[in-house]
Amino acid sequence: SHLEAWPEGITVSMLDYRAQGDGTVRWWVDTAERATEGRISLHLDNFQIQRTGYGRPHVRGRGLHIEAASREPRVGGLFLPRWVAIDMPGAEVPDLRFYNAYLPAGSGLVLTGGSGRMSARFHAEAPQWIGSGEIRLDAPRMGARFEEKQLNGTLSLRTLLNRADLQDRRFDISGSKIDLTNVAVLGGPQGWWARAHLDRAVLAPGARVFLRAQVESTLSDARPLFALFAPAGRGKLLRWVDDLLDIQGVGAVADLTLGKNFVNVDHMAVAGGKAEVEGRFRIAGGHPRGILYAALGRLDVGLELTDGKRDWKILRPRQWFENYPAFE
Repeated sequence: SHLEAWPEGITVSMLDYRAQGDGTVRWWVDTAERATEGRISLHLDNFQIQRTGYGRPHVRGRGLHIEAASREPRVGGLFLPRWVAIDMPGAEVPDLRFYNAYLPAGSGLVLTGGSGRMSARFHAEAPQWIGSGEIRLDAPRMGARFEEKQLNGTLSLRTLLNRADLQDRRFDISGSKIDLTNVAVLGGPQGWWARAHLDRAVLAPGARVFLRAQVESTLSDARPLFALFAPAGRGKLLRWVDDLLDIQGVGAVADLTLGKNFVNVDHMAVAGGKAEVEGRFRIAGGHPRGILYAALGRLDVGLELTDGKRDWKILRPRQWFENYPAFE
Protein backbone atom coordinates (compact mmCIF):
# COMPACT_ATOMS: atom_id res chain seq x y z
CA SER A 1 0.00 0.00 0.00
CA HIS A 2 1.16 3.52 -0.76
CA LEU A 3 -0.24 7.03 -0.38
CA GLU A 4 1.25 10.33 -1.48
CA ALA A 5 -0.28 13.79 -1.09
CA TRP A 6 0.62 17.44 -1.59
CA PRO A 7 -1.59 19.31 0.92
CA GLU A 8 -1.82 23.11 0.94
CA GLY A 9 -0.32 23.21 4.41
CA ILE A 10 1.39 20.81 6.84
CA THR A 11 1.55 21.38 10.61
CA VAL A 12 3.62 19.27 13.02
CA SER A 13 3.80 19.90 16.79
CA MET A 14 6.40 18.64 19.28
CA LEU A 15 6.76 19.81 22.89
CA ASP A 16 6.30 23.61 22.81
CA TYR A 17 7.08 24.05 19.10
CA ARG A 18 5.05 23.97 15.91
CA ALA A 19 6.47 23.58 12.41
CA GLN A 20 4.36 24.71 9.46
CA GLY A 21 5.00 24.65 5.75
CA ASP A 22 4.19 23.15 2.39
CA GLY A 23 5.51 19.96 0.90
CA THR A 24 4.85 16.26 0.49
CA VAL A 25 3.25 13.62 2.72
CA ARG A 26 3.99 9.95 1.95
CA TRP A 27 2.64 6.84 3.68
CA TRP A 28 3.52 3.28 2.79
CA VAL A 29 3.86 -0.24 4.18
CA ASP A 30 7.48 -1.35 4.46
CA THR A 31 8.10 -5.10 4.26
CA ALA A 32 11.87 -4.92 3.77
CA GLU A 33 12.67 -5.49 7.46
CA ARG A 34 11.90 -8.59 9.50
CA ALA A 35 8.59 -7.13 10.66
CA THR A 36 6.11 -5.30 8.48
CA GLU A 37 5.67 -1.69 9.55
CA GLY A 38 3.93 1.44 8.41
CA ARG A 39 5.99 4.46 7.43
CA ILE A 40 5.09 8.11 7.09
CA SER A 41 7.37 10.77 5.66
CA LEU A 42 6.85 14.53 5.73
CA HIS A 43 9.08 16.72 3.59
CA LEU A 44 8.52 20.46 3.97
CA ASP A 45 10.01 22.37 1.05
CA ASN A 46 9.51 25.65 2.91
CA PHE A 47 8.87 25.79 6.64
CA GLN A 48 8.81 27.98 9.72
CA ILE A 49 9.00 27.04 13.40
CA GLN A 50 7.19 28.92 16.13
CA ARG A 51 7.23 28.48 19.89
CA THR A 52 3.89 28.35 21.70
CA GLY A 53 3.09 31.77 23.13
CA TYR A 54 5.60 33.59 20.91
CA GLY A 55 4.21 36.09 18.44
CA ARG A 56 6.11 35.05 15.30
CA PRO A 57 8.29 32.25 13.90
CA HIS A 58 11.89 32.20 15.10
CA VAL A 59 13.27 29.73 12.50
CA ARG A 60 12.72 29.69 8.73
CA GLY A 61 14.16 27.31 6.19
CA ARG A 62 13.85 24.74 3.45
CA GLY A 63 13.99 20.95 3.43
CA LEU A 64 12.70 19.93 6.89
CA HIS A 65 12.30 16.14 6.86
CA ILE A 66 10.31 14.12 9.42
CA GLU A 67 9.90 10.37 9.26
CA ALA A 68 8.15 7.91 11.58
CA ALA A 69 7.40 4.20 11.68
CA SER A 70 4.53 2.23 13.23
CA ARG A 71 3.84 -1.41 13.84
CA GLU A 72 2.07 -3.39 11.14
CA PRO A 73 -0.97 -1.32 10.07
CA ARG A 74 -4.35 -2.71 11.07
CA VAL A 75 -7.95 -1.53 11.28
CA GLY A 76 -8.40 0.82 14.23
CA GLY A 77 -4.68 1.44 14.56
CA LEU A 78 -3.46 2.72 11.22
CA PHE A 79 -0.46 4.61 12.63
CA LEU A 80 0.82 4.21 16.19
CA PRO A 81 4.44 5.44 15.98
CA ARG A 82 7.36 3.32 17.17
CA TRP A 83 10.01 5.93 16.40
CA VAL A 84 10.34 9.43 14.98
CA ALA A 85 13.33 10.97 13.19
CA ILE A 86 13.80 14.67 12.37
CA ASP A 87 16.39 16.21 10.09
CA MET A 88 16.58 20.00 9.71
CA PRO A 89 19.35 21.26 7.41
CA GLY A 90 20.71 24.79 7.71
CA ALA A 91 17.84 27.16 8.49
CA GLU A 92 17.72 30.88 9.22
CA VAL A 93 17.34 32.32 12.71
CA PRO A 94 16.37 35.89 11.78
CA ASP A 95 16.44 37.46 15.25
CA LEU A 96 18.54 36.20 18.16
CA ARG A 97 16.49 38.28 20.59
CA PHE A 98 14.02 35.36 20.61
CA TYR A 99 16.41 33.53 22.95
CA ASN A 100 16.05 36.16 25.66
CA ALA A 101 13.04 34.11 26.76
CA TYR A 102 15.46 31.31 27.76
CA LEU A 103 17.73 33.51 29.90
CA PRO A 104 17.14 33.85 33.67
CA ALA A 105 15.11 36.92 34.56
CA GLY A 106 17.27 39.64 36.07
CA SER A 107 20.54 37.99 34.98
CA GLY A 108 21.81 41.25 33.51
CA LEU A 109 22.41 39.57 30.13
CA VAL A 110 20.23 40.64 27.20
CA LEU A 111 20.63 39.71 23.54
CA THR A 112 20.18 42.92 21.58
CA GLY A 113 20.40 41.72 17.98
CA GLY A 114 21.93 39.53 15.35
CA SER A 115 20.91 36.56 13.26
CA GLY A 116 22.25 33.07 12.63
CA ARG A 117 21.97 29.67 11.01
CA MET A 118 20.66 26.55 12.76
CA SER A 119 20.66 22.85 11.90
CA ALA A 120 19.36 19.88 13.88
CA ARG A 121 18.84 16.13 13.85
CA PHE A 122 16.87 14.04 16.33
CA HIS A 123 15.65 10.47 16.80
CA ALA A 124 13.36 9.12 19.55
CA GLU A 125 11.68 5.77 20.20
CA ALA A 126 8.43 4.73 21.88
CA PRO A 127 7.06 3.92 24.36
CA GLN A 128 9.32 5.89 26.76
CA TRP A 129 10.15 8.43 24.00
CA ILE A 130 13.82 8.58 24.82
CA GLY A 131 15.93 10.09 22.05
CA SER A 132 19.22 11.63 21.02
CA GLY A 133 20.42 14.20 18.53
CA GLU A 134 22.30 17.42 17.96
CA ILE A 135 21.56 21.11 17.43
CA ARG A 136 23.97 23.62 15.92
CA LEU A 137 23.68 27.41 15.96
CA ASP A 138 26.15 29.79 14.32
CA ALA A 139 25.70 33.53 14.75
CA PRO A 140 28.50 35.63 13.22
CA ARG A 141 27.14 39.01 14.36
CA MET A 142 25.61 38.61 17.80
CA GLY A 143 24.86 41.72 19.83
CA ALA A 144 24.38 41.68 23.60
CA ARG A 145 24.33 43.82 26.72
CA PHE A 146 25.61 42.78 30.14
CA GLU A 147 25.43 45.06 33.17
CA GLU A 148 24.98 48.06 30.85
CA LYS A 149 28.06 47.09 28.81
CA GLN A 150 27.42 46.75 25.06
CA LEU A 151 29.28 43.99 23.26
CA ASN A 152 29.23 42.04 20.03
CA GLY A 153 30.93 38.96 18.66
CA THR A 154 30.59 35.60 16.96
CA LEU A 155 28.75 32.71 18.64
CA SER A 156 29.06 29.04 17.70
CA LEU A 157 26.95 26.63 19.77
CA ARG A 158 26.88 22.84 19.41
CA THR A 159 24.31 21.19 21.68
CA LEU A 160 24.61 17.42 22.04
CA LEU A 161 21.42 15.64 23.06
CA ASN A 162 22.95 12.49 24.50
CA ARG A 163 19.73 11.42 26.17
CA ALA A 164 16.50 13.33 25.65
CA ASP A 165 13.55 12.28 27.81
CA LEU A 166 10.60 13.91 26.06
CA GLN A 167 8.06 12.86 28.68
CA ASP A 168 9.99 14.20 31.68
CA ARG A 169 11.54 17.07 29.66
CA ARG A 170 15.01 16.26 30.87
CA PHE A 171 17.99 16.41 28.51
CA ASP A 172 21.57 15.27 29.07
CA ILE A 173 23.65 17.76 27.04
CA SER A 174 27.07 16.77 28.36
CA GLY A 175 29.80 17.39 25.81
CA SER A 176 28.12 20.46 24.33
CA LYS A 177 30.43 23.27 23.21
CA ILE A 178 30.17 27.06 23.14
CA ASP A 179 32.66 29.21 21.24
CA LEU A 180 32.75 33.00 21.49
CA THR A 181 35.19 34.78 19.17
CA ASN A 182 35.94 38.33 18.05
CA VAL A 183 34.18 39.71 21.12
CA ALA A 184 34.38 43.49 21.39
CA VAL A 185 33.15 45.67 24.25
CA LEU A 186 32.00 49.13 23.27
CA GLY A 187 34.75 51.48 24.45
CA GLY A 188 36.74 48.57 25.89
CA PRO A 189 38.73 45.44 24.97
CA GLN A 190 38.56 44.04 21.44
CA GLY A 191 39.17 40.57 20.05
CA TRP A 192 38.43 38.59 23.23
CA TRP A 193 37.53 34.89 22.87
CA ALA A 194 36.40 31.92 24.94
CA ARG A 195 35.86 28.23 24.24
CA ALA A 196 33.69 26.36 26.73
CA HIS A 197 32.98 22.63 27.07
CA LEU A 198 30.12 21.35 29.24
CA ASP A 199 31.66 18.29 30.87
CA ARG A 200 28.47 17.31 32.68
CA ALA A 201 25.25 19.14 31.95
CA VAL A 202 21.53 18.48 32.42
CA LEU A 203 18.86 20.74 30.93
CA ALA A 204 15.28 20.71 32.27
CA PRO A 205 13.18 23.33 30.44
CA GLY A 206 10.40 24.79 32.57
CA ALA A 207 11.87 23.63 35.89
CA ARG A 208 12.78 26.08 38.65
CA VAL A 209 16.42 25.10 38.14
CA PHE A 210 16.71 24.41 34.43
CA LEU A 211 20.46 23.92 33.92
CA ARG A 212 23.23 22.37 35.99
CA ALA A 213 26.64 22.09 34.34
CA GLN A 214 30.32 21.62 35.02
CA VAL A 215 32.14 23.90 32.61
CA GLU A 216 35.71 23.67 31.40
CA SER A 217 36.95 26.49 29.19
CA THR A 218 39.89 28.33 27.70
CA LEU A 219 39.88 32.15 27.67
CA SER A 220 42.07 34.55 25.76
CA ASP A 221 42.61 36.39 29.07
CA ALA A 222 40.88 37.18 32.38
CA ARG A 223 39.86 40.76 31.58
CA PRO A 224 36.05 40.21 31.61
CA LEU A 225 36.21 38.91 35.20
CA PHE A 226 37.95 42.06 36.39
CA ALA A 227 35.70 44.28 34.28
CA LEU A 228 32.76 42.83 36.21
CA PHE A 229 34.26 42.88 39.72
CA ALA A 230 36.98 45.53 39.89
CA PRO A 231 36.58 49.23 40.71
CA ALA A 232 37.41 51.69 37.93
CA GLY A 233 40.84 52.71 39.28
CA ARG A 234 43.90 50.97 40.71
CA GLY A 235 46.53 52.50 42.95
CA LYS A 236 50.28 51.95 42.70
CA LEU A 237 50.08 48.92 44.99
CA LEU A 238 47.91 47.12 42.45
CA ARG A 239 49.72 47.95 39.21
CA TRP A 240 50.76 44.28 39.05
CA VAL A 241 47.14 43.39 38.22
CA ASP A 242 47.80 44.74 34.70
CA ASP A 243 50.45 42.03 34.27
CA LEU A 244 47.92 39.39 35.34
CA LEU A 245 45.40 40.67 32.80
CA ASP A 246 47.99 40.49 30.02
CA ILE A 247 48.52 36.73 30.45
CA GLN A 248 47.17 35.00 27.35
CA GLY A 249 45.39 31.64 27.01
CA VAL A 250 44.17 30.91 30.53
CA GLY A 251 42.21 27.82 31.53
CA ALA A 252 39.05 27.99 33.64
CA VAL A 253 36.62 25.60 35.34
CA ALA A 254 33.37 26.33 37.17
CA ASP A 255 30.03 24.89 38.29
CA LEU A 256 27.13 26.70 36.61
CA THR A 257 23.52 26.66 37.80
CA LEU A 258 20.72 28.54 36.01
CA GLY A 259 17.22 29.05 37.38
CA LYS A 260 14.22 31.09 36.32
CA ASN A 261 15.37 34.05 38.42
CA PHE A 262 19.00 33.41 39.27
CA VAL A 263 22.48 32.55 38.02
CA ASN A 264 25.08 30.81 40.19
CA VAL A 265 28.75 30.33 39.35
CA ASP A 266 30.58 28.28 41.99
CA HIS A 267 34.06 26.79 42.41
CA MET A 268 35.44 28.98 39.64
CA ALA A 269 39.18 28.57 39.12
CA VAL A 270 41.25 30.30 36.45
CA ALA A 271 44.94 29.62 35.90
CA GLY A 272 47.63 30.57 33.40
CA GLY A 273 51.38 30.99 33.87
CA LYS A 274 51.98 32.38 37.38
CA ALA A 275 48.41 33.72 37.57
CA GLU A 276 45.65 32.24 39.69
CA VAL A 277 42.06 33.46 40.06
CA GLU A 278 39.30 31.90 42.15
CA GLY A 279 35.76 33.09 42.68
CA ARG A 280 32.05 32.64 42.96
CA PHE A 281 29.23 34.73 41.64
CA ARG A 282 25.45 35.00 41.96
CA ILE A 283 22.77 37.12 40.32
CA ALA A 284 19.30 36.96 41.84
CA GLY A 285 16.49 39.42 41.32
CA GLY A 286 18.75 41.59 39.19
CA HIS A 287 21.29 42.06 42.02
CA PRO A 288 24.80 40.69 41.36
CA ARG A 289 27.05 39.50 44.18
CA GLY A 290 30.48 37.97 43.88
CA ILE A 291 33.98 37.55 45.26
CA LEU A 292 37.34 36.96 43.58
CA TYR A 293 40.78 36.04 44.81
CA ALA A 294 43.62 36.84 42.38
CA ALA A 295 47.31 36.05 42.69
CA LEU A 296 50.40 36.55 40.55
CA GLY A 297 53.37 34.86 42.13
CA ARG A 298 53.62 36.22 45.68
CA LEU A 299 51.27 39.15 45.01
CA ASP A 300 47.58 38.67 45.75
CA VAL A 301 44.36 40.63 46.24
CA GLY A 302 40.66 40.09 46.83
CA LEU A 303 37.67 41.69 45.10
CA GLU A 304 34.10 42.00 46.35
CA LEU A 305 30.97 42.93 44.43
CA THR A 306 27.90 43.55 46.58
CA ASP A 307 24.99 46.02 46.52
CA GLY A 308 26.44 47.60 43.40
CA LYS A 309 29.76 48.40 45.15
CA ARG A 310 33.14 47.04 44.06
CA ASP A 311 35.95 46.91 46.62
CA TRP A 312 39.57 45.75 46.74
CA LYS A 313 40.59 43.53 49.67
CA ILE A 314 44.32 43.96 50.30
CA LEU A 315 44.70 42.75 53.90
CA ARG A 316 45.00 38.94 54.06
CA PRO A 317 42.95 38.42 50.86
CA ARG A 318 43.25 34.61 50.86
CA GLN A 319 41.88 34.36 54.40
CA TRP A 320 39.13 36.85 53.54
CA PHE A 321 38.14 34.83 50.47
CA GLU A 322 38.10 31.45 52.22
CA ASN A 323 36.06 32.73 55.18
CA TYR A 324 33.50 34.62 53.12
CA PRO A 325 29.97 33.34 53.96
CA ALA A 326 27.75 31.61 51.42
CA PHE A 327 25.48 33.82 49.31
CA GLU A 328 21.86 33.77 50.45
